Amino acid sequence: MDPNFDKPPLKEFRMTASLPGNYRGLVLRGGVWRSAEAETGIILLQDIVQPAFRIQFHVYDLLKPLRFAASQEKAFVVAFLALKNSIHYFIKGLGRLHLRQGEFAILHTQERDAIARFEKAGAYQSFEVCWSDAIVEHALPYFSSLQAVFSTAGSVKSFYLHPPGQPAGSKALDIVQDILKAPYDEPVTKLYFEYKVREYLLS
Repeated sequence: MDPNFDKPPLKEFRMTASLPGNYRGLVLRGGVWRSAEAETGIILLQDIVQPAFRIQFHVYDLLKPLRFAASQEKAFVVAFLALKNSIHYFIKGLGRLHLRQGEFAILHTQERDAIARFEKAGAYQSFEVCWSDAIVEHALPYFSSLQAVFSTAGSVKSFYLHPPGQPAGSKALDIVQDILKAPYDEPVTKLYFEYKVREYLLS
């Protein structure tokens, strides 16, 4: 899910195509990094985009509550995870989505307008993985719930594959940490990420 910096209040944020020099947090290696700063706080966006998958790791260090417009790209299967603190979303066509820390949602979605809401000052982290149909198809024989995304209805509708707001579990959270602490150089990291996002889907 991408914040919309063309609309207020994010329009007031100053965007830079890098992470701040004093940033000491987790880094998505080999990603596209952006940071945005305003009196409200700092937003850090880290993205990996590959033909078979996409990874987004977003960090919000807020000095006051924040609510902003966002957009959700069309995604065959996508998982949202509230990695740190609770986040409220509203996705057009899907309604309200409240994820507490450690909870996730898995959905199939067309391109949709969305709203993200952070109810108080603090540090927040969200982690998102999108899988292509090629990756999901490999898992189809083992998970009947994935069948819906291959149906005709799935080509025009957005829907949850599982009831949202379930705990991710220690295994899935460990995989997220593996991705965010990848020990390899960039070329190897891309291969490592592909294996890890497949493992994450299974978990």
